[in-house]
Amino acid sequence: MAIGNGLTNPAIQFAAEPDYALSMSLINQSDYYNIEKLVPNCVKSAKACESGGGNTTCVSSYETCQSIFNKILLIAGNINYYDIRKKCEGELFCYDLSAIEIFLNEKSVKEALGVGNITFVSCSTDVYDRMAGDLMKNLAVGIPELLEDGIRVLVYVGEYDLVCNWLGETLYRFYMHIKEEKQCKIFCVCSAQVFLCVQEIPGGLMH
Repeated sequence: MAIGNGLTNPAIQFAAEPDYALSMSLINQSDYYNIEKLVPNCVKSAKACESGGGNTTCVSSYETCQSIFNKILLIAGNINYYDIRKKCEGELFCYDLSAIEIFLNEKSVKEALGVGNITFVSCSTDVYDRMAGDLMKNLAVGIPELLEDGIRVLVYVGEYDLVCNWLGETLYRFYMHIKEEKQCKIFCVCSAQVFLCVQEIPGGLMH
């Protein structure tokens, strides 16, 4: 199983955004201290969602935590938040996705896929609104059981992705409780620190 650029444990991942932004020189130390003040409310609201909060609670939590990201973006300027080395270009998510929409809406493609007359859009606001309450739920709690059952799990993330940055992805895996875990090591890959947890179990967490 693979988890790519996943918002898997929001409480930890959103809280890591200021540290990531500072380490990548998107903000300065003064900015960092100001943005860090937003973290406690974010974590508190995320925990409320995790502990059985309804859709309204979870949507509100996302808006609270998203203020951290928005503040960083306001300071960093017109950056591509999926690849901070680039400028944001394109109307949707900093990319021009029109070619994909044109291709997937061709009659022959729809017939091959068997989707009928459904119109493909790169980002459906209807689907987003219906799933918004799930964004802040902690899905990482299910990973240890997969590993203990011998299922291999690959978690990967882009080094220059601000939205689901490598620091937040690393931290939530580091704090997972996995039975029979023997040791944890720290090593460096592509100038980014990564925590490698080694389990003596049939499966394994690879990252």
